[in-house]
Amino acid sequence: MNSSIKIALVAAVAVGAMTACTSTPAPKNNAAPATSSSSAPTSETSSPPPPVAVTSVVTQTVTNQPQPQAVVKVDNRIGYGALKLGMTLDEVKA
Repeated sequence: MNSSIKIALVAAVAVGAMTACTSTPAPKNNAAPATSSSSAPTSETSSPPPPVAVTSVVTQTVTNQPQPQAVVKVDNRIGYGALKLGMTLDEVKA
């Protein structure tokens, strides 16, 4: 098969699938047809309406503060641990 025919076939299947998934079904008509019977008395008993579920959705936007940038002090001087050659007395005490 030609590659353009394959692409067209795949596109048609994809469009059909998306249409089937996004379409809404037609509402069902639960109304019974009206009958007119004048010879016999009819007693209509109405069933109670179905229970109604009430839901409430509350959306709240949460904004996170940007994280502070980590400050990395790079000291390439020769030394032992935190003590480096050429440090001032204040740097050593800190």
